[in-house]
Amino acid sequence: LPASERPWIWNAIERQRQNHSATLIASRDLDELERLCDQVIILDKGKISCQGHPKALVQQHIGRDIVEYDIAASELEYHLQALGGKFQFQVVANRLKIFVPDNVDTLTAMRWVPSDRVELRRARLKDVYTKLMGHEITGSPL
Repeated sequence: LPASERPWIWNAIERQRQNHSATLIASRDLDELERLCDQVIILDKGKISCQGHPKALVQQHIGRDIVEYDIAASELEYHLQALGGKFQFQVVANRLKIFVPDNVDTLTAMRWVPSDRVELRRARLKDVYTKLMGHEITGSPL
C-alpha cells in the first residue's frame, strides 16, 4: 500500500474497534498495532512467541521505561560491569538498552549509565519484539 493510503486504513480499523467489531490485522507497524489492538500475537517463524494486550506485554517483557545509548563493541564489557547485574538489558546494533521495571525509579537506573549520550523513553511494543526476536523489525509496515 502507498504510504498515503495507510492513514485511511488505520482510521477505518479504529472505527471498527469503536463499534466493538473484531478485526484481524497482520502488520509490521507495531506502533499502530499498539494503538489499535486489544490483543496482539507476535510470531516467530510461524510460532507464537507471545500474545496479550499490548500494554500487558510491554509490562511483562520490558517494564515501564528504557534507558538507551550507543556503545562501541570495545566498551561493552565496561558498561555491563557498571550495570553490575542490576537491570535486564539488551544490546542491538551497538545500542545498549536497559529495561527499567515499574518498581524502580528511572533516575536511579540512569545513575548506573556511564554515558552522557543517553535517551530515556517509555517502553513500547516494538521493544517487546526486539527483545524476543533479538533484532529490530525489518521490512515495510503494513
